[in-house]
Amino acid sequence: MKPTGNKDKKRRAVMLWVSGALAVAAAAAITLTVIFAGVPPLSVNGFELDDELYRYFVDTVRAAPEDYGLVENSPDSSIIEEANQLAVEYAAVELQFAEKGAVLTAADKSTASKETNNLWRIFGDYYESIGVEKTTLMLVRENVAKSNVLFSLIYETGGSKAVSEKDLLASFNKNYVVFREFSDSFTTTNELGEITAMTDAEKKALRTKFSNMVSQVQSGQSIDEIFSSYYDVNGQSLSDEVLGKNERSGYGDDFFAKVQKITAGSTAVVESGKEIHLVERVAASKDAEYFWSYRLPALKALKGEEYNKAFAEYVATLSVDESSGTQKRLARRVLG
Repeated sequence: MKPTGNKDKKRRAVMLWVSGALAVAAAAAITLTVIFAGVPPLSVNGFELDDELYRYFVDTVRAAPEDYGLVENSPDSSIIEEANQLAVEYAAVELQFAEKGAVLTAADKSTASKETNNLWRIFGDYYESIGVEKTTLMLVRENVAKSNVLFSLIYETGGSKAVSEKDLLASFNKNYVVFREFSDSFTTTNELGEITAMTDAEKKALRTKFSNMVSQVQSGQSIDEIFSSYYDVNGQSLSDEVLGKNERSGYGDDFFAKVQKITAGSTAVVESGKEIHLVERVAASKDAEYFWSYRLPALKALKGEEYNKAFAEYVATLSVDESSGTQKRLARRVLG
């Protein structure tokens, strides 16, 4: 047997060196974590973004990468880059809001609180798992409200570039339709409870029935009376509905376009998808309750592009300081 003493000594020396190197690396990692723990991930003109907000923005990009020009499984560096942009825009709103001495109304805060509660009820457990608390969601919703206030200070009544009521109503009519309707389906249910398409003869009979309803309206009957008679629901009436051109709300893809072609105050038959509708187009009124709910979206449809351009120019003037070490550390909690 050959002597092994020297080999054992060398082996022990190598093991000690490796153990020492690992200990040094671990200590360095702990030191870097401690150092970055006190450094904000991003600072904009002195406004420091906290860790939770940054994780929220990383998760926002991760959840819908296509909204930010990315694809699924994009590299972490790309997600972090887009999250940084969201963080800068968040800070820009806060800075501009403070510069203008603007305030949120009680109604603004109430809306933000309701939105936060809804999000937390559904996604609270998930957000907690990535280190985002409910208070942070509230900050985000309030930031959205502040952005809307900044927009309104320019384009609402009394603003520096106030939009006239006439132009606002025109924007509403371009992007929304107000109507009352009821419908029936081009399907039927057989004795087995199976839903099947109507025969051509059945479809023709249904179309004739709805065409006759238009004649009834033209003869003086209201759409409410026809609805009550058709479905045998005496005393019930139809409510005004509002539909945006990019919304579906259960209607067919071409429903909006077809309703928009109906003259306000008129009634017509609209076929869309597997349904046939009797539709009364309602003339939009700026005094109606629904108009106030859609006032801001109508304004944004008219002036949103202009505002976004001006906001981007403001963002470009800001001084941004980043800590890539902190950003990577926080992103790992979200991206794994």
